[in-house]
Amino acid sequence: MSSENTSKINQLLSSQPSGVVMQSFWLVKQGYSLDLQKRYKNSKWLESIGTGAMIRAGDQVGYEGAIYALQQESGSMVHPAGRTALSLLGKAHYLELAANKVTVFDDKGGKLPAWFQKHEWGVKVEYYPTSFLPAGMGLTDKEIKSFSIKISGAARAVMECLYLAPEKQGLL
Repeated sequence: MSSENTSKINQLLSSQPSGVVMQSFWLVKQGYSLDLQKRYKNSKWLESIGTGAMIRAGDQVGYEGAIYALQQESGSMVHPAGRTALSLLGKAHYLELAANKVTVFDDKGGKLPAWFQKHEWGVKVEYYPTSFLPAGMGLTDKEIKSFSIKISGAARAVMECLYLAPEKQGLL
């Protein structure tokens, strides 16, 4: 690998927090061609987690790192919501929570990318594309490891729980 490519990979790895997904289209926008991305994968700097998505080689990435990529790289309004958001905010001590399930809302609708849907995150992701609340209203930043994502604030999370009750989840 040339020293130019080595310095580019160093720039990439120092500019991105660990524990996050990097989407291929976003990397192209940052000046990392598809050919260069392939070389980084072959050189074991990056590893694919699905078509169009990569992580640092050996990195442990949770669903939060994927949400980061969708929010920061795609401009998506996907965010942890409802009971999941209440738990992340430390306000779920009286709620019975399934630790292996997370709730994700998307204000713009649509669907999650195939790489997100097919990857094993260690939890079941329940995705709800809905715009019953104004986009972006009531979201707050939550620090997760070395990065920050937008999640529902407490008031919005309670509204999302009520929206899902009683058909998709029990009442609080």
